[in-house]
Amino acid sequence: MTPLELLTRLVQVFPAFAGFWDDPGNCFREDDCSFTHYGVFAELASFLPDTLSKSQQEALGEMVSQWAASDDEARNAVCKCFIECVAGGLAGEKLRPYLTGAALDYYRAWSVEK
Repeated sequence: MTPLELLTRLVQVFPAFAGFWDDPGNCFREDDCSFTHYGVFAELASFLPDTLSKSQQEALGEMVSQWAASDDEARNAVCKCFIECVAGGLAGEKLRPYLTGAALDYYRAWSVEK
């Protein structure tokens, strides 16, 4: 999965993320508009609203769990730049029931709840 494919999938679940991503203050987008998996996940962690619909929670939990179990660059990026950032916060607590496998294990390691 390319960074653009990742961004596209996330915008399908969170349409408002497109505008957040396109903000001129987005420091994760280079001058030539290139970006990495890490930047997308870091920006998503900043964007993620405290109020997620059940369908958004389910979709994001499934995607994060898939990416955390993958063997490509998305695995490290989702763990380091997303799960670590949301673990223990309100949005993270709402997402936790929908995480499985490696994503849930990683979340538990970073959650203040333990």
